[in-house]
Amino acid sequence: MLGVTSTTGTPAIKGNATTNGIGVYGVSNNGIGILGTSSASIGVVGYSPNNYGVLGVTAEGLGVVGSASGSGDAFYGSANTGSGGYFFSSQGTGVYASAVGSNGYAGYFYSAAYRGGYVKSGTNELYSLYVDTQDGPSQDIAGLEVNGTMRAEGNLYVAGSKAGYVVDEMQNADGVNLEAGDVVVIADDSSAPVLGNIPVPRVKLAARPNDTSVVGVVDQVMYVPDQATRDAYEAQRKADRDAASRAEKDGGTKGRPMADIQNRISDATGTLHVDDNSVSAGPGHYCSVVTLGAYKAVKVDASFGAIRAGDLLTTSSHAGYAMRVNDKAAASGAIIGKALSSLASGTGSVTVMVTLK
Repeated sequence: MLGVTSTTGTPAIKGNATTNGIGVYGVSNNGIGILGTSSASIGVVGYSPNNYGVLGVTAEGLGVVGSASGSGDAFYGSANTGSGGYFFSSQGTGVYASAVGSNGYAGYFYSAAYRGGYVKSGTNELYSLYVDTQDGPSQDIAGLEVNGTMRAEGNLYVAGSKAGYVVDEMQNADGVNLEAGDVVVIADDSSAPVLGNIPVPRVKLAARPNDTSVVGVVDQVMYVPDQATRDAYEAQRKADRDAASRAEKDGGTKGRPMADIQNRISDATGTLHVDDNSVSAGPGHYCSVVTLGAYKAVKVDASFGAIRAGDLLTTSSHAGYAMRVNDKAAASGAIIGKALSSLASGTGSVTVMVTLK
């Protein structure tokens, strides 16, 4: 066992390997492989340009323990091409992190140039990631919060309620731009999928009263990579998965968990996502269309009749605008939804509960 304590501003332990060796290596049969403590700086520093910055191995005790009572870091690992830190357990927990303070994270992951984390289970019978809460499903506060967009390829199972409206990706088949609030109808046969095997409806502005081909209200402009970019991105993802599998087989001691690819296609370039730089979708471009749920605004024309909250809405002869339903029989199958606010006259927008029927 090695135990070193620093009370100054220098690291308690620092190891440096300039070739393919290990910066710091500690082994213990029953105790702590490496222990570094610092009251003001870094407990343990390990550096290697091509291998592990720090590797701690123990048969029964703790492989690596780092403790910082001041403002320093308990662990800091750096590697040019290898792993900044590598943790392995044959039966227990590979990494166990705990924070007792009210302002500290048990784990913090950051990448300056790539993804912040990669989580995978070696079996297809167990979850790759499991998030638990103190009170389980009955807890009011969410067990997981994502400050941004979530992307999933696969199915979503929810045993409780879901908040928010539902959209589908659609392609503009019109000769004019489509923008948020426009009422659209099916224009032609669907185009090729851009996400999984989901068909993409081709749409245009609604321009006829009580049009049964209505499909919803335009929400946001979408960026969709061309087919060649999507194919190259998928090939890159497969190469990364293959590299990760090889790294798993050798215990991470030789292979990197990602492929060595020059001029990588970024996730932003290779995947479908909202285009924040555009306010409208031009001909041939894509947009998300609200097909169910409460939405902030649909364009309406009250010249066909004043609109009050609760009124049924349908398509009108004013292109892209909804109107109040004046003949329920004629509007059967052409209902956009129900107005959630009012407009006495002129044109404008109202909040809407989209319920196509």
